[in-house]
Amino acid sequence: MENKQQVFFLLIIGVFACVTLYFFWPTLSKEFEKKEIILVKIKLENRCSFDESVFIIIHKDTGKTVHFNNGIANINVREGSELTLALSPLYPDFRYDGVPQPAKPNMKMIADCSASPRMQMIMDSMKESFKN
Repeated sequence: MENKQQVFFLLIIGVFACVTLYFFWPTLSKEFEKKEIILVKIKLENRCSFDESVFIIIHKDTGKTVHFNNGIANINVREGSELTLALSPLYPDFRYDGVPQPAKPNMKMIADCSASPRMQMIMDSMKESFKN
C-alpha cells in the first residue's frame, strides 16, 4: 500500500510540474535567452528650464553613465537591460529620478521638471486602467 501512495504522490508532482512549465514556459524561456549587446541611441526631450548637459543616462547593471550631445546619447548595453535618466553627479545638491526603461535600439526619454517621473508613470498607468 505504501508503494502505491509513493507512486501516486510522484505522479501528482509530475503532473503539477508539467502544468506549471506549460503555463510559465514563455516567461521562463525569455530568461534563458542570451541577450545581445546593442548600440542604444537615446533622444532627450528636455522640458526642463536648464541645459541638456545636466542630464545623463545610467545603466543600472554596470553603473556606466553617458552624457547627451545635441540631445542624443549613445551607449552599448545588453538589450532589455534598464537605463535611467538622471542628473549628472556634478550637481549633487539636486536630484532627478527617472523611471528605468528597457534598452532598445532607438529610445526617447523625457526630462519633465514640472512633474515627478514616477508620479507621471503612476498617473499614466491609472489612466490606462480606467480606459478599459
